[in-house]
Amino acid sequence: MSAFDLGTPVTLIASAVLSRVISSMKEERVTASKVIAGPAPTPFKGDLAAFIEDIRQALYASKIVSYAQGFMLMRMAAEQYGWQLN
Repeated sequence: MSAFDLGTPVTLIASAVLSRVISSMKEERVTASKVIAGPAPTPFKGDLAAFIEDIRQALYASKIVSYAQGFMLMRMAAEQYGWQLN
C-alpha cells in the first residue's frame, strides 16, 4: 500500500521523489538548456550572515516536516497492518 492508499499526506517525500525523476531526465534537461535561458546572475546585495541563517532555519524546518510526515505514514501503516511500533 502507498501513502495515498493510507490517506496520508507526504508532500515533502513526494516532492523529493519527483525531483529525482526530473533529475534523471538528463537528455531532456540538456535539450531544454539549449532552448531556455535562465536568469542572468546578479550579485547578492543583502546581509549574507542573515541569509545563511535563514537557509539554515529553512533546512531545519524541512527536516522536521519530513520526519513528521514519515512518522505519520508509519502510524497509519501500523494501524492498517496491526504493527506494534514504539
